[in-house]
Amino acid sequence: MTPRVLVIAGSDPLAYSGLRADLRHLDTLRCRGAGVVTAWTVQTVDRLLEVRPVDVASVRDGIAAARAAGPVDAVKVGMLHRAEVVDAVGDALADVAGPIIVDPVIDAGGGGVLLDEAGRDALRTRLLPLATLVAPNLPELRALGPSAEDLLVLGAEAVLVTGGHGEPSELVDVLVTADGVRPFEGRRVHGVAPRGTGCALTTAIAALLARGGSLGSSVESAIRSVRAAVAACAARGTRLLVLD
Repeated sequence: MTPRVLVIAGSDPLAYSGLRADLRHLDTLRCRGAGVVTAWTVQTVDRLLEVRPVDVASVRDGIAAARAAGPVDAVKVGMLHRAEVVDAVGDALADVAGPIIVDPVIDAGGGGVLLDEAGRDALRTRLLPLATLVAPNLPELRALGPSAEDLLVLGAEAVLVTGGHGEPSELVDVLVTADGVRPFEGRRVHGVAPRGTGCALTTAIAALLARGGSLGSSVESAIRSVRAAVAACAARGTRLLVLD
């Protein structure tokens, strides 16, 4: 049976990132996607212009409907926008048996706050204890931790610190668990900067876990896939990330 992944995230009308991109990636990765929108956004390729909240009851009902429609093999959580939504998602996922991957979307790459301080506090207390993996970039880690070990203390089973915001000459993603630290080094691709790399990475990890992979192998394969897609973006001269 085809694995089924529940995605809870904001919607980018251009499908460069967020829920629409995640569902596109899941199809490529041979998984069925079930989606719940947490917020609607107005964006250009370069800028976030507006966030339009979704009623909390709609988020709660959407998750319930998705789970009632069939088994969920993994969950990917993206942009949640505000504390009330974080709380609702935490309640709805408390009894999920499968892996939960949290992409702590805090700020938009093109400017704009996507999760305020109250929401960040709720994320720490309500979702990190449920997370199989939380995958912050460096600014998100500083806002939540400020170290990966801090996020483990808060209850996350594993932390993947993505290095895209690091020094220009290096690209290192680091997986941190209670067993130790595992770096994934790579060559930075210069040229076109694609949108939604964090969304793609966490969705790919969720898909690979849903298909029965171990955490380490799923992270490694997802990183390799996203890095190849970034290189393909540079070759095509487009910012639309497409996983193979």
